[in-house]
Amino acid sequence: MVSMWVALMLAAGSGPVPAPPGQSSEVVLVLDTSCSMAVPFQTDQGKTLPPNDPDRAAVLGVEIVQGLTKGSGDAVTVVSFGESQDASPHQSSTPDEVKALHYVGGTFFKKPLIEAKSLLDASGRGHKMFVFFTDGAPEDLQNPMEGPQTLGLTPQSPFDTLIIGLYGSDDAKGL
Repeated sequence: MVSMWVALMLAAGSGPVPAPPGQSSEVVLVLDTSCSMAVPFQTDQGKTLPPNDPDRAAVLGVEIVQGLTKGSGDAVTVVSFGESQDASPHQSSTPDEVKALHYVGGTFFKKPLIEAKSLLDASGRGHKMFVFFTDGAPEDLQNPMEGPQTLGLTPQSPFDTLIIGLYGSDDAKGL
């Protein structure tokens, strides 16, 4: 089944601000590596749904982002989920490292968001962007506002935000 891509652009501040001439960009991309991306899964109501990204379109998306920055002086760091809620997220910077990532048993947003914020805050590059490829709701955040708060997302945030949702079925969109 071909995953359906739904894109939502949430611009921090008044909108995307390009890097000044001669300055490069810092892109931190959080990649959902939860099992629901690759294998069928059951909802809380016991209904079995198809995988949301069986063809690994999110990995292809990462490769496209990496390819667009190749030779530009821009940096792309991929942060993926840890094996558990308490595990550290994984960082990857090459296509081969991204392809080698393993799926994990949960949808744990908090630590990858903290890692992404840390990388963006530490960067001295002129333009910063947070990108997130995911299919679901986090297991480790109780309130929908915890995600933006963990990331430090406000109207004054010094970085742009792009979130791409992947859904393998209409039923999965409603979760």
